[in-house]
Amino acid sequence: MAEYGVVVLGAAGVGKTALTVGFATGHFQEDWEVTVDDSYRKQFAVDGETCTLLVLIIFSFRFHVLLTFTFFSNLQTALKDQYLRRAEGFMIVYAITSHSSFESVAGFRDRMLALKMLDAVPMVVVGNKCDLDGQRAVATDEGAALTASFGPSCRFIETSAQSRINVEEAFAQLVRAIRQPNAPPLDPSAERRRKCSLF
Repeated sequence: MAEYGVVVLGAAGVGKTALTVGFATGHFQEDWEVTVDDSYRKQFAVDGETCTLLVLIIFSFRFHVLLTFTFFSNLQTALKDQYLRRAEGFMIVYAITSHSSFESVAGFRDRMLALKMLDAVPMVVVGNKCDLDGQRAVATDEGAALTASFGPSCRFIETSAQSRINVEEAFAQLVRAIRQPNAPPLDPSAERRRKCSLF
């Protein structure tokens, strides 16, 4: 059975934990105490083929955008970078109600590419909280256009962790991105071990 290490990233408060825990356990909890990075494991069937997902949520991360450094915290360790380098796929989450969280997506992607030393990586951009459409600050087309600019290895979907809209599909899309023939090669060491929008 294939085993894929994936990382969930995004600005604070966008629903990274709610999405991941909802995927791993099938339950939604609105209030989470965000302290340290967390990880989850789940066997998951995608297109008739079962795999194991090892999901790491990054709560604190530092990245470089042009000439401006943004620090979510000073927590950036060699161990975290090592896991990020070995990950096969990345999920970058923003909230459709927060344009600033959307603006951080490109910075997270650039940091991942720099760590992986690749031009592209399997990735899904997730616009979460699509149940709050009346508070929308990021148009669906805007999210889709940004994702398309990242190239064919990147996919886009809108989700709601609270309403359980497209939660499993978001992770299924990430698995498909990892499996697609033109995806960057997997790390050999890693190989061992509806209502919202979907593009």
